[in-house]
Amino acid sequence: MPRIPREDDTVVETLSEGFDFEIPLRGAVEVSGFLKVTKEDLHTIRMRVPGAAVLHVHRALVIDGDTPGKDGGEHEAEINLKTGLHPFRLIYLSEGENASLDISGPGGVGIVR
Repeated sequence: MPRIPREDDTVVETLSEGFDFEIPLRGAVEVSGFLKVTKEDLHTIRMRVPGAAVLHVHRALVIDGDTPGKDGGEHEAEINLKTGLHPFRLIYLSEGENASLDISGPGGVGIVR
């Protein structure tokens, strides 16, 4: 059974200036964790990916970058997040390139792994 993080878990990476997923793999790459939000409000998520990609927060599809002919590049979405932990899952196709995720909003956001 996977470990469920608690509110007082250590934040592993601050996302206020962005987070690069340095995973030199070819093919489908899945990155998951929890966003730790310190203040409820509207947050902007920007994603740069080398190929087709989708980003889920909880079970909601937040960014759909898997449109034929428009794969890769930069994608942006806004989402209202409450204070606390929010599971996310980023899946993207890569030929060895990295993906990055930038989240901006009040109070700061981090990743718990």
